[in-house]
Amino acid sequence: VLSLIISGVDCFCFYEEVSKRQRAHQKSTSSNHNVLYKHNDTHFYSKITFFWINVLLWRGYESPIEEDDLGDLPDDEKSNIFYERFKRIYNSNEKDTKSSIRHRSIWQCYIQAIWPNFYTAGVMKLLGDLISVVPPLGLAAIIQYVEGPQQEYNENSEVTIQEFLSNGYAMLVVVTLSLVFQALLSQNSTHLVTLEGTRLKTGLQGLLYDKCMRLGPWSSADNNPEEESPLLQSPKDNATSPSGLLTNLMSQDTYNIMSCVWICHYLWAIPLKVSVILYLLFTKLGISAIIGTAASVLLITPLQFYIGKKISDNSKDISKCTDHRISKMTEILQGMNVIKLYVWEDLFNEKILNLREVELKLLNKDSIYWSFLTFTTQVSTILVTVITFFVYYFLNDSKGLTAVNVFAGLALFNQLTIPLLILPVTVMMVIQAMVSTKRIKEFLELPESNNVREDDNDEHNKSSNIFNDAFIGNAPEDVLEEVCKEDEGDVEDQFSDDENSGIYPNNEYLVRFRNAAFSWGVKNEMLLEVEDLDIPEGRLIMVVGGGSSGKTSLLSAILGEMYLERGDVTYKGRVSMWFAGQP
Repeated sequence: VLSLIISGVDCFCFYEEVSKRQRAHQKSTSSNHNVLYKHNDTHFYSKITFFWINVLLWRGYESPIEEDDLGDLPDDEKSNIFYERFKRIYNSNEKDTKSSIRHRSIWQCYIQAIWPNFYTAGVMKLLGDLISVVPPLGLAAIIQYVEGPQQEYNENSEVTIQEFLSNGYAMLVVVTLSLVFQALLSQNSTHLVTLEGTRLKTGLQGLLYDKCMRLGPWSSADNNPEEESPLLQSPKDNATSPSGLLTNLMSQDTYNIMSCVWICHYLWAIPLKVSVILYLLFTKLGISAIIGTAASVLLITPLQFYIGKKISDNSKDISKCTDHRISKMTEILQGMNVIKLYVWEDLFNEKILNLREVELKLLNKDSIYWSFLTFTTQVSTILVTVITFFVYYFLNDSKGLTAVNVFAGLALFNQLTIPLLILPVTVMMVIQAMVSTKRIKEFLELPESNNVREDDNDEHNKSSNIFNDAFIGNAPEDVLEEVCKEDEGDVEDQFSDDENSGIYPNNEYLVRFRNAAFSWGVKNEMLLEVEDLDIPEGRLIMVVGGGSSGKTSLLSAILGEMYLERGDVTYKGRVSMWFAGQP
């Protein structure tokens, strides 16, 4: 069996080496030679042992590592690749769910973006956790071999598996190999989920930035003119600004989702590992192991989840406070000239310091919660051990409490320390990721401006009458020349009732309004109504009216920068338009 495994690994290494040389030949023309991340280009043994990173470790041994020492990113690890992939997945998911009753699930986009390596890491995690219980069992076999009498073996007979595993020296080899394989599987699983989590964070940040560039004027959180300025609100009022919200979305919320990818496998791995360890403890210590573990869980776990809930609620308060502080700083920087003019530096400095003090109090509270969580976890391991042996002593009258059972039980109890510590943290991180996903989903579903041009959309229906087909971009020169021509004719009747009387054929219009109503916000009242208007192509048109009569609003509606409440707006093909507020 070992020979077959080695042969299979050798064949795989040969195939990978040939593929690696082909990829290296294709990349030989690339100018990017300062690449230190060679995980995808190295051989199998270097991958699983991370031997390729020794070059970077040696640099760190010789001198402190700086940013230049890290080298350049490989071409297949560039941020634009993951942004384009996640955007394609998100858009395809959006199209699929538009015709469905259910809401679009951004979690499905996460899974589609990370699933190959994520599932591979899960299999490695499963194998690594199963192998991790071998050392405690091997320790029991070694102690039993040392304590027991020396067995005599017949040299002419074959060694059975039971005889092989009962030999102390053989078990030393098995325990050593199990520790090596467990470390390899665990580290490679961690590397894969870390890689996919970082890629997902990069793709999300790109999608959020792209969405920020597409937001319409009515999408801002502060589009209500009657809303109080964030500078005059307290952090308890949940005041946020687009700048503070976007900063938190790009940094904290994407980090929460990345962390969820890192630890998501613990949700199923921890219960499975605890169940296996409890079964092994039951075989060694009987019902006392179940009683001790149950007592510890009933006493400590509710307290841990309570602390975890407090940490989650406190994290939400920290996020709101950070949003508010960033919004204040943004407004102060934008109005720095006025602040300097009226010598208001001390006033606004005091406001920022007060808000920062509130944020620091929340951070201190978070540290206290974490210290209690760590303390209860360490206590739980000691408590379950003490209760188990205490109950075992009274149930069995100290009979059967041998060195084999004691040391094997202690080793298995040791295996419970990490799962009991990570489980509350895992649940808390998943909750934070759910909250962050909800915030990101709400931001991605904000209405977009209607004048965004898709450069990658080459095929466009010329007869489209969709309002979103208004674009800003580079127009052909012939269109610009026609628009800039002076019209010597009379323009007084451009908006009269004679517009549709046949003066301009229907196929010559540039923009057409039919029973349209516009507003500056989704929930605002309608400010502009255009019942019936055709703007012809190649004409010089004058918009005349008094102050606040809606001239600028009409131009903004033509450009697609106002929210369409009702009606239809039709554009002729791919229209490119500009609007200069001043001559």
